[in-house]
Amino acid sequence: MVMSYLAQLFGPLASLSEMTARAQRSLASAERAFALLDEAHDVVENKNGVPISRASGAVTLQDVCFAYNGEYPVLSDISFAIKPGTRVGIMGMTGGGSQRLLVC
Repeated sequence: MVMSYLAQLFGPLASLSEMTARAQRSLASAERAFALLDEAHDVVENKNGVPISRASGAVTLQDVCFAYNGEYPVLSDISFAIKPGTRVGIMGMTGGGSQRLLVC
């Protein structure tokens, strides 16, 4: 009879334990998010700056090369122009690590 009561008690205790573990993980994630929000800004705003409602210029890349760590070329001599008001997405495989853009 005692074993029956213990078996009935085990389920809720296991559930409570899992909820506690989830709460701890959530708190750790929230702590990292708040630490990121508390970081100092890289760019300091000019107090006398003029607000821009929308940038209206074009972007042109000409003869651009891309290499991982400067050693492993992936793209070479890429050129294109993006007209004002257009959106362009450039994507590749995830997990590529740190890259830098090299101009030929």
